[in-house]
Amino acid sequence: MIITREQEEYSPAEASDATGVSTALQRDWRRRGIIGRAGPAGQHSRFTFDDLCEMMALKSFSDAGLRIKRLTAASSEEPGQPRPLTKDDLFNAETAAHMCRLPMLHFAAEASASRWGGATGPLVGTSPGHRIGRFVVVSGQQLYRVDSLAVLDEAPAEEIGPEPVKVIFDCKLAANRLIAALPRAPYRTRVHHRDDASEDNHG
Repeated sequence: MIITREQEEYSPAEASDATGVSTALQRDWRRRGIIGRAGPAGQHSRFTFDDLCEMMALKSFSDAGLRIKRLTAASSEEPGQPRPLTKDDLFNAETAAHMCRLPMLHFAAEASASRWGGATGPLVGTSPGHRIGRFVVVSGQQLYRVDSLAVLDEAPAEEIGPEPVKVIFDCKLAANRLIAALPRAPYRTRVHHRDDASEDNHG
């Protein structure tokens, strides 16, 4: 008998219910290559919990006014000549959302264990001393990931920039809300028997 853990997948409708991103907006973002992976021909796209984390964060930053712009290092006026990334390429809703992914997976583990049992929670492989950073902050033309908002109060003005903080995304709160809205656990346990029969356990 072999036991494996696999990521659950969610339909566009389930993703919409959990993240607040409409299926129409999902289609637009998929068309632009911003989210998701297309399924087999004739099938709808499916989303993992990782996808939902970035989708929820992307909507929050986009709603707050950050533009959505994909990285453009491979594009250039001259074919075959990659253009170096600039700060403008990286300061966008996609970059901010990606910064939220690891913290959300970390904080979702506890919420998932509480709802479905410890064996089904998302696992994040980080060292015990690694500091995850609960908040992703947009201030002026800069992005931060910090453990506590007190860090912003204590930071020198030149580090924060002349403009006030524009967006504060709470990864823990977002992860808890996402777990609460899901119809089933983000990960499932699959038991493989010698006769190749299998049994799924969603917690």
